[in-house]
Order: sequence, then C-alpha cells, then structure tokens
Amino acid sequence: MALIAISSLDTVAVRSTAAKPPAVSASSTPEEPLVAKKDEILEVGSDSLFQRLFPNRTTHLFSSHSHSRLKRYSAHALSLKKAFNLIRDLARGRYQLIALAATGKALWNPHQSLFKNLASVARHLHCPVSLAPYLVAWTGHLFKVPMVAYDLRDTMLIAQENFFLFRYVRCFFKREIPQNRWQVFLATTPKNGDVSNIRRQAFFQTAMAKVRPLPLHIGPETYSFSQVSPEEKRVDIFYAGENPKTTVRTDGVPVLRELERLGVVVDMPEERQDEAEFRRRMSRAWLAWSPEGSGWECHRHYEALIYGTVPVINYPTVYRYKPLIDGVHALYYGCEEDDLMRVVLRALEDKAALVRIIASGRSHLERWYSASSVTEYVLRECRLSESSDVLAQ
Repeated sequence: MALIAISSLDTVAVRSTAAKPPAVSASSTPEEPLVAKKDEILEVGSDSLFQRLFPNRTTHLFSSHSHSRLKRYSAHALSLKKAFNLIRDLARGRYQLIALAATGKALWNPHQSLFKNLASVARHLHCPVSLAPYLVAWTGHLFKVPMVAYDLRDTMLIAQENFFLFRYVRCFFKREIPQNRWQVFLATTPKNGDVSNIRRQAFFQTAMAKVRPLPLHIGPETYSFSQVSPEEKRVDIFYAGENPKTTVRTDGVPVLRELERLGVVVDMPEERQDEAEFRRRMSRAWLAWSPEGSGWECHRHYEALIYGTVPVINYPTVYRYKPLIDGVHALYYGCEEDDLMRVVLRALEDKAALVRIIASGRSHLERWYSASSVTEYVLRECRLSESSDVLAQ
C-alpha cells in the first residue's frame, strides 16, 4: 500500500531524502508493519508530517498562494509536465493512499458573494501551483485512491475552505480538537453559530465521524533521556517562554513570583535560551511550568519528561491522542484563583512521587509517541474507516 500526503497550503516536488527531521523527531526510518517497503508517499504542501514519518519513501510537493515563497523552490514548481506525470502515476496505482492537509484559502466559498469567489479563483489561477491540492484530490478520487487529511495548525476550527476535503477522505487528523468535538465546526458558516444547529446537518454528522486527534509531539524510536539524579536537582520549578501569547501565561507568572517569595526555588530566565541551555536548566528542576501557548498542545509538555522533570500544565481544552494523565504522567491545574500555587506546593512535598511520574511519563512517550507508533495509529485509523461513505454532495 502506498501513501500520498497533501499539505495544501504550499506545490513543489522535493524528494524526502532532502528533509531533515527535527531534533525530537524520528532519527531513522521506522519499518512500519502496515506499509510495505515498495510503497511510495506523495505529500503536497508546506507541512511535512508524512515526510517525517516515512523519510525515505516520500516525494514532497510544496504548494503556495505566494509567489515570493515559491521563489525558493522554483526549480521544483509543479509544471504541466509534472502534473501530467502525477496523474499518470495515480492511474498506474503508484500511490494508494492520499493524505490532504488543511488549505489556507478557499477556491470557492458558497457563503461569499460571486465577486469575492471570482477574485479567489483569479488568485489561484495567478499562482497555478495553489491548485495542486484540488487536482490531486479530484484525480485521486477518480482513480479510487484512499485518502486522509491532516491539520497541524494551532486553531481549534476546521475552516470552511477545508470542507471539500471531507468529500474525499476517510479520516481527518487534527492537532487541536475541542473537547466537545462538534465545536470544531463552530461559526464556520452563517448557520453554524451554535452546536445544536451543527449537529442537525447531515454534512457535519458525516464529517464528524471522520475527525481524529493527532499528536503534536512525534518522537524518535529510541529516546535520549536526560540522566539527572534527584540529588543533582537544585531548582523546584522552571519556566521559560513568551508570556504575551496567552492570559494563561500572564496570569501564571505572578504566581511563580509569589512562590519564589515563599521560598520555592524558581528558575525563570527572561532572555531566550539556546537549546542546550534550555535543556540543562529544565533538567535540574523538579517541575516545569508548561502553560498553553497559541494552542493548548505545546512541545514543552513532552520535553519536560524527556529532560527529566514533571510538566505542570493547565487543564486541557482539547481532545487528545493518548493523553498524559494527571498524577501519572504529568500534573494539571486550573487557571482560576490559586490552583497553580496549590498544585506546585503539594507536588514539592513528595519528591519520590515526582520521580515516579517522570518514569511513568517517559514510558508513556516511548510506548505511544514514537514515529512508528504514531504511524501505526494513523494507518490503522485509515483502515478502520475504510467502509465510511463518501459525503454526498
């Protein structure tokens, strides 16, 4: 079974071997049991999820509405010849699973005026590579190629410009999904002002059955955990971040200052830390405050465990993949009143419990967040959804 992944924001052909996975990503190619070695993956857009999961079998097409962004990839821009070759490969069965990622701009929005829609079409025609997601989705559907979609952005909404994806995909994987999952479509059309109305519409009933959580953190096959003994820890709680992003952070900083006044050892550098210094300072702390940023999911939730400290996180607002459990893999607090102070002070009373949480959290990451585990999850969900009906249009 071969794969195509489409990230429909931005289309240039780039072989996956040119990509370098991030530091906390897969460092080697996992041999996934659900995908044969002969399979090929095509990924379209500015995101590179499948390129990280299958680095030696992915051809990446980078698409964009911006001419300036495409200048860096002009040698690989999707031309008429390459489009013909792509259609030929789909017809020959080279790609047997297509994954489409969320688009940034709609080709046509039925809730906008004719003038605005014609202007949108003109923008796409002015930058033809932006049509790649639509071309691949339509062609893949024509040749009966199974498809999935994914969205790695911070927003909790699946915007109207991405509704066309549900016509083609078996599953829509999204990083930030509200705990009431119906709210992922809230206010996306004039009729979607409340959840009750969304639930009554046949389109969203079918679409909701395809929505799946996707983890932000995808780790290597073998984690390199910081080995800092309890005796080496000199700090009670560590925090480094950009505070203006969210009221969760601006409300929490004074609490850390108050904890410091009460005698808690707080390490809260104001200047930006390089990776090595960030890791060193976090690893010598018992706790790492990890408030949400632009989205609730944050790499620090998982980095804390990797670096040997317990993440202290505000209660989740999203529906999660294999979540860190309160008191087992992490500690959670409410943003109201003095709950952050209460959780921190109580945690520091039992250092042995913190050691157990770190060990349990690390085991959880190794079990569920390795590249191969996430890959298996994505492919398994695609197969489980194989019988889902295509949306009636």
